[in-house]
Amino acid sequence: MSIKIAKTAGFCYGVKRAVDEVYRQIESGAQIATFGELIHNTQVVDDLKSRGVKVYREINDVPEGVTLALRTHGVSKDIKDLLNKKNVSYIDLTCPFVNKIHKIVNEYYKKGYKIIIVGDKTHPEVKGINGWCGSNAYIIDSFEYEIPQEFSEKDVCVVAQTTINRKNFVQIVQNIKKTCQSTLIFDTICNATRDRQTEAEQISQKCDVMFVVGGHESSNTKKLFEISKLNCSQTYHIETFRDIPRSINLKNKKIGITAGASTPRRIIEEVVT
Repeated sequence: MSIKIAKTAGFCYGVKRAVDEVYRQIESGAQIATFGELIHNTQVVDDLKSRGVKVYREINDVPEGVTLALRTHGVSKDIKDLLNKKNVSYIDLTCPFVNKIHKIVNEYYKKGYKIIIVGDKTHPEVKGINGWCGSNAYIIDSFEYEIPQEFSEKDVCVVAQTTINRKNFVQIVQNIKKTCQSTLIFDTICNATRDRQTEAEQISQKCDVMFVVGGHESSNTKKLFEISKLNCSQTYHIETFRDIPRSINLKNKKIGITAGASTPRRIIEEVVT
């Protein structure tokens, strides 16, 4: 049996920055809470809860004296405005790459552009991005979607959820350009996502069994699973080593392991062990 571990597996810059800061706040004795789950990883969220970090989903529920950590996925402009209006103490841990998208859509929305977000409309990152253009964006996640004809004569600004499949984004952009005559395309898929997807594709092509480690709610982990599954039929999306099916015969097999951007190193090491 041989094991190949992706170099890019595990925490990305934005996630590590956010998680490290929350633990630093805990150690300093601050009364810290998060607005929504900080990252899409059950093990990390549960550990934070065990250390007294509560999760709030409504601003009005946050008690006085609590510092609120804004999740890596970002929030809408309305939420930030409400936090400032109510003088709620908060730390903005939005991923810098997501913040960049907020600035882009806000700028071009004010200029009168129609905003198209390529991503999952149910994902908190996309909801947050939409909130920086008056929640008026057209959101698509498949090249099979029809672009509204009204967009054909408008100036259009296109951005991407940071964790989507790059090949899908390219196909969708091609379709948008067929309908829309005036388009500004911003490829806002982050570099970590690009590198992770490329490596998953390469490793899965050479392996008999592939394990993709990460939260079942993690968008970028799901994309890694989809990419790996195309090349390796025995691809499994697992959260921890406990999810490895006992029925798998791993003897004399080439095994590949990658992990989502919100998967701690210790969980990856447990899977390898």
